[in-house]
Parts: sequence; structure tokens; C-alpha cells
Amino acid sequence: MKKIFKKSAFTLAEVLITLSIIGVVAALTIPNLVQKYRRYVVETKLRQTVNILNQAIIHSASENETPDKWEYSYSLRPFDTYILPYLKAKTICDHVTYIKGNTDICNSYIEFYNNENKSFNGPERKYLLANGSIIGYINVGSASTKRKMEFYIQPVYKKEKLVVGKNIFEFVLHADSEKYFVSASRNYTNTDICKRIPRSELIESCTNDDSIGYGFAQGYACSALIECNGWKIPNDYPIKF
Repeated sequence: MKKIFKKSAFTLAEVLITLSIIGVVAALTIPNLVQKYRRYVVETKLRQTVNILNQAIIHSASENETPDKWEYSYSLRPFDTYILPYLKAKTICDHVTYIKGNTDICNSYIEFYNNENKSFNGPERKYLLANGSIIGYINVGSASTKRKMEFYIQPVYKKEKLVVGKNIFEFVLHADSEKYFVSASRNYTNTDICKRIPRSELIESCTNDDSIGYGFAQGYACSALIECNGWKIPNDYPIKF
């Protein structure tokens, strides 16, 4: 006697329910994965870029004078003179001579500075590094400070609206005869910002772009939160990605 085997199959309703569940799970998990990836890219590129700048500065100091003796006059463009030769970088924007390698990228900086009510004395030139980050700088040295250059780091090379603490970060070159490095700290008298400034106040400044009594602006506070956390964006970081 022949045995009759029935073929089992999913009903249309079961297929639709399964697809719906998959869709819900994807909708819940994919945005979180995308955000985690964006955060990973930002923290990785920031760490890399600061290391690249520090290595270039150390290399330059070994062949030139130490950064505290560099000439920081506006006309000499100390970054171009002392740091750029030790970087694998190319100019992508030059707002002085209006040579623009990427109009969209340059215009995003113009828009950012106009919105921030900042004078466009700088960073007038933007450079693309080998790791895909963009950097610009401003001279900030004076007789009363050992802060010599202010860096703006855009971790990812693409046209987008620049938001402080999300896709553009501020750092400073500290320069004296013994120590010269790039950091988020703006106070040369005590550069260990991770111990000196309460973390809650860094979060407040990063959120509200307001000075917290330590000479901090929003860009430096956001950068410090990441730098002080071992170059990892903390879970309570106030800027959304």
C-alpha cells in the first residue's frame, strides 16, 4: 500500500506575518547600526587626524626649531611652512586666491562661518589628508598664550551642513619649548582637561555653545568629551549623529 506524503507549505498569511516581523526588526535595528557606524567613523578619524598632526609637528620640530619659536605672522602661514611639508595632504579650498578644488566642500565652510557669525579670516585654506579628513587652521598665538594654531577637523570628506560636535571639531596646537601637541584644551597653563574640568560642564558647553568659565567654546568642549573618553564618543554625548 502506497504511503501518501503531504507537502507542507506556508500560507500567504504566514508569509506576510513573517515579512512584517522582519520589517519591524529591521526598522528598529538598522538606524541604530547606522548611528553606531557613524560614531565609529568620527571617533576613529578624529584620533587618526590628531595623531597625524602630532607626528608632523614632531617631525618638523626635529628639522626646524620647536613650535614655540615658529613665526606665526599671518603673511607667512605657519601651517603651510612648518606642518604641511610633513603631511600627505592636498589643498581643496583656498578662499584667498579663490582656487577651489571642490566648490561644494568650500561653500559648506562659507555657510558654516556665516551662520556662526565668524569672520572669514580663516580657516581660509582647507586640506584633505590621506585618511580622508579635512583640516583647516587659524593662527591664535599671542604674547599671553602658548596656543598657537586652532584646527578645524572635518572627519569625513563630503558636502554636508557642518554642525559643531557632529561633523566638525575644534582642536588647538599648544607650543612651548618642551611640549607641543594638538589637543582640545584651550588653557595652556593646565592641559589635563580630563581632570581639571568637570565632565558635566563640558557636556553643558558642548550642548549650548556657552563658555563655562574655562575659556571653552562649544567646539572644544565637544572635542574634549571624546578625547577624554579615550577617543570614544560617550553614551551621554549631547550631539546626535
